[in-house]
Amino acid sequence: LDAGGGHRHLARDEVQRAAFALVVEQNPAAGEQSIPVLTRIKNAKFKKVVKPGDTMRIQVSLADNIGSAWFFKGKVLVGDKTAVKVDFSCALAQSDTHAGIP
Repeated sequence: LDAGGGHRHLARDEVQRAAFALVVEQNPAAGEQSIPVLTRIKNAKFKKVVKPGDTMRIQVSLADNIGSAWFFKGKVLVGDKTAVKVDFSCALAQSDTHAGIP
């Protein structure tokens, strides 16, 4: 993924987007009846600036799933260096529209 504008939070947002895609993939009904919604961000660490033109490699792992709550660990790498580490969770919320994943 090209970093584009280089904003630090873009990297964190992309980790969350990857996790949301995983939730929908593992729960096909989520894409039709509900959507993943970010509920908590913990231990966010911004270790390296992501600059325009940098290529980000995104790693997301599912730490736990309890009912409709999903807990993740995410990391963004630029080259072999960690740019962002973050733990976060999301839950499935009812969707009145088919807006899709943010």
